[in-house]
Amino acid sequence: AKVQVTGGVLQVDQSPRMEDLTGDTYVAIANENVHFIIKISAEYKKQLHRRYQKENRLKFFAADVFAKAISTLLLETRIEPARLEIDNEYPGYLPRMNQIIKAASPSLSVTYKSLGHSSLSFAHWAAYRAMKKEYVSTYGALWDGNEEIKIDRGTLKGVGQGVVTLVSLNQIRNTRDLMAKVYQKSARLSMGSINSPQA
Repeated sequence: AKVQVTGGVLQVDQSPRMEDLTGDTYVAIANENVHFIIKISAEYKKQLHRRYQKENRLKFFAADVFAKAISTLLLETRIEPARLEIDNEYPGYLPRMNQIIKAASPSLSVTYKSLGHSSLSFAHWAAYRAMKKEYVSTYGALWDGNEEIKIDRGTLKGVGQGVVTLVSLNQIRNTRDLMAKVYQKSARLSMGSINSPQA
């Protein structure tokens, strides 16, 4: 696949925070010219939250899923920035997040800072506008608990069991179309396949 962005600095932010289980979370990688967004559905977050709770690893839940959403975007979009500036929302878990992200892009420089909500906070506004349905997400991580465990290369690996479908959302017009796309493109999700840090 053609690399869409190479070099330069890209920001990363989410809206709302991953630990908010009441709605979908949108994670964006962006600069002033481009944005790539993945939607993590509320149902998927709830399933992962229950699994982390069962395994007594709940303190890692939000940082892990945030980092794995970032690694998924890096793998699926083929972007190769020189540096990522990630909004510093989980300061106690940065080495863990780095391990997850660098599994997708080992040479990537990663920094954490408060990105704020200014006009230069490109990832914040991309994620926020996706949440407000003003931007269309590039990918979606969706859950269907009625199917067997599935895996897709780079798809939030190692964070839970059940069906996760990574589906391109750029041409989806409605829920029926979305579900058709979901069942057309699903793959197996396995625990630990991204060398996920352990508790």
